[in-house]
Amino acid sequence: MIKRAQKQFVGFTALILLIVFGAVFGISCWIMKNANTTSIMKMLNDLEYDYTIDKTITPPNNGLIVELNSQLSPSVPPVYTERHDPNAFIQTKVDYLVKTIASRDYVNVGSVKNVLYKVTEKFGKTVIFAIDGTFMAENYHYNVIRMLITLSIVYVLLVVCVIFYSTKVFDPLKQTFEKQKQFLSDAGHELKTPLTVINANAEIIKQENPSQWVNNIHEQTDRMGTLVADMLTLAKMEEDKVDELKTNLNLSEIVLESTLPFEAVAFENQKMITTDIAQKVSVYANAKHVKQIINILLDNAVKHSKEKTEIVVTLKKDGNRAVFSVYNEGSLVHAGEEAKMFERFYRADVSRSRESGGSGLGLSIAKSLANKHRWKIYAHSEYQKSMRITIVF
Repeated sequence: MIKRAQKQFVGFTALILLIVFGAVFGISCWIMKNANTTSIMKMLNDLEYDYTIDKTITPPNNGLIVELNSQLSPSVPPVYTERHDPNAFIQTKVDYLVKTIASRDYVNVGSVKNVLYKVTEKFGKTVIFAIDGTFMAENYHYNVIRMLITLSIVYVLLVVCVIFYSTKVFDPLKQTFEKQKQFLSDAGHELKTPLTVINANAEIIKQENPSQWVNNIHEQTDRMGTLVADMLTLAKMEEDKVDELKTNLNLSEIVLESTLPFEAVAFENQKMITTDIAQKVSVYANAKHVKQIINILLDNAVKHSKEKTEIVVTLKKDGNRAVFSVYNEGSLVHAGEEAKMFERFYRADVSRSRESGGSGLGLSIAKSLANKHRWKIYAHSEYQKSMRITIVF
């Protein structure tokens, strides 16, 4: 349980860090891209301003000035003269740029690949100003990759630190939990012997001199014995290696075999068990745990159902999962509070009364078994009407 909580803590922290780093990366990329665009726009405006002052100027290395000498029409090839650095703008690139702008009906501002351009009227001519941002784009992509690598390294280091820190934080909890388990185990084993002696003596006294007092001693020692056994089960559960004990099981046969003994118990209490068990339903699991959880649910239904009512046991196939449920009439658990039923020693008045003989740990054990196998177990209660507990294997 502590190990699972540690994994959840590390996973949640790693997810939060991933979201934060992702947000930082995205915002940084957006800022750098906007900065590049703003810088290119400034260069474009400066080029236009310089041309306005002196139309004979030579554009910078990554700049281009094109003066159109023909009628502006997408259907008529433009005639133009240009000024540029031949190393930055080769003739084919200029021709492609002008042709593309013409096809766009000489829209005022736009971009062609990494070239940002502006079309204006100057000195009675249509003039195209353009700045090639290829270098800045390459520099942007380089910075993005560098930032991604840096953030990835920092993220991995932080996750490693979180794992190390979580070990330091959870180690004392693990030790406390281990001590608690050891105490429960030791106390349970120490209590078993005197309980057995008390129960045996009470049985002898009951045979020689029966009385209500002796009956009470006998009943309470039985109940305490059940409680001790359940405590030992919970203490031992963490030690079982489930994966090594899993096999392919015929769940249909297990449910049928487990139900038969409870039919007699139910009949003695004026109740009846009916079954709806699908054939050849199989599950890959620990056989002992499967039988244990089925017995817990059947025992719970028999103890807490009303007299002269029907208990319905159902097993069906739902895709690749097996669904087992037990339905009984009678429940004092309010809707929305079903999850509390699986807490240790939880009781809801009559529905979980001490007179029923239960230890208050049965459903907690069932929940622990389900969590151990990653099964889903849940209950649906209709107050003062019915209870259905379902487990999806």
